Amino acid sequence: KYDLDTTVQHIQASTRHYAKRQLTWWRRDASILWQPA
Repeated sequence: KYDLDTTVQHIQASTRHYAKRQLTWWRRDASILWQPA
């Protein structure tokens, strides 16, 4: 079991890793055209 602070840190780290995997996947997909915003 973890305390609240440790749990929040784990959730934040997991969310960052998930977002990084999504960006990696999108960048490798040649059918996606990136537009400057």
